[in-house]
Amino acid sequence: MRLKQYITEDTTSDINTIINTLHTDCSDYFKHIKYGVKSFRGSKIRVYYKKIKPRKNRKPKDTPKEIHEYLDKEFKKRFGWNVRSEGVFATADLDAAIAYGTPYYFYPSNGFKMVYSDTIDDLTLYLEDNNVILNDVWNHNKRELLDGWKSKMDELGIVYEYKQGGPADINKALQTFNEVIFKCDFYYIVNIDFVTEHFDEIYRDI
Repeated sequence: MRLKQYITEDTTSDINTIINTLHTDCSDYFKHIKYGVKSFRGSKIRVYYKKIKPRKNRKPKDTPKEIHEYLDKEFKKRFGWNVRSEGVFATADLDAAIAYGTPYYFYPSNGFKMVYSDTIDDLTLYLEDNNVILNDVWNHNKRELLDGWKSKMDELGIVYEYKQGGPADINKALQTFNEVIFKCDFYYIVNIDFVTEHFDEIYRDI
């Protein structure tokens, strides 16, 4: 899929415009990211390059509503924001991103912060492994609550497995290869082939 399908003209100036926009709007990210550390996000949309404003009321894809609301409440107590509803999920694990759709490079806006865990790679799978929810393979992999789920959640103390960081912590967060949940005003997703082709230009100052 060539770049000229998505922008008016396939010219060097268009390529530079994209790269300069990323460097300007995501300078906090590029200031701290180490060369070779990557961030990906899977998406159901098909674009080459897009600026996206996160929703404030994200609905869970796999996690039961009761768990989603419980975690939002507990995370807000700990970090001051609704991590599961407001957050944008990304990862350094390309295969994990592919599981959620077409994989793109992910770049958060300046002023971002993150919540991440050193031990939990995917919270929904963690809840399955710890008998909080059940994956009903006979019902389109719908997750169901198990009896005593709330007591089990309290016992596990899941929110205390997470920490919050800012731009200076970006490498620590991504190098866990676990899901990283970003709070940002907006973010960019960029076609993997474009970033690969222009990798040294995009990461020129690192």
